[in-house]
Amino acid sequence: MWCDKRNMRVLFYAGAMFFLIGMGVAYMGYRLEGALVMCFSVAAIAIGFMGLKFNVKVDSIIKNNRK
Repeated sequence: MWCDKRNMRVLFYAGAMFFLIGMGVAYMGYRLEGALVMCFSVAAIAIGFMGLKFNVKVDSIIKNNRK
């Protein structure tokens, strides 16, 4: 499944990596390109973090129902 913990963690860390790359590009003088990269990476970070929270919540619900 595409929304498992591993893929969400990869999306989160890839977003953080691209955010730093976008900051570097913006400081080199390419402001628009850096801003675009940073915007897309913030979206990836948000999706990855929300996916991780969702997976943790589902795991806790499943664990509580087994008791």
